[in-house]
Amino acid sequence: MSDLPQGARFELLDPGWSLSLPHRTVRWAVMLVFAILWNALVWIVILPGFWRPEMPPFFMAYVLLFPVGGFLLLVVAIFAVFGRTVLGSDRKRLSIFSAIGPFGIRRGEEWVRIRGIEERLSRFRSRNAPRQQVIAVLRTNGSSIRFGLFLRDADRAFALAKLRESL
Repeated sequence: MSDLPQGARFELLDPGWSLSLPHRTVRWAVMLVFAILWNALVWIVILPGFWRPEMPPFFMAYVLLFPVGGFLLLVVAIFAVFGRTVLGSDRKRLSIFSAIGPFGIRRGEEWVRIRGIEERLSRFRSRNAPRQQVIAVLRTNGSSIRFGLFLRDADRAFALAKLRESL
């Protein structure tokens, strides 16, 4: 496996293999800096200036949208910068684990149920983005497993090539 993308790890296991790909990209690092600045602005400047105990409940809920949205933005940015996607396979099952350390989402499917592997444009798109984000999709009997939104293009292409090779 000499053509591994930078930062990727490939291991042959007793029955099967494991491929670990980092999420690190410049755009997600910029998003992390923005998320930190946004949260600092909201918690240090906006909330102390607007928060009053005598506020009506609907206005209080409106003001709380800023810190909640900022927190969610920070979580996504941290996941995107420090996370990894791990593809693992044995002879019977494929598993996909997107995580930071031990915390994450694990999905999987038996190899016999996988009908195809393709790349598709994601549904999420910014108006000002030069292109839509490409994701990988594993089609199964009646459902699909999507992954790769946070991966670099070269990493996603390598992972799809490895999955196609294993089919």
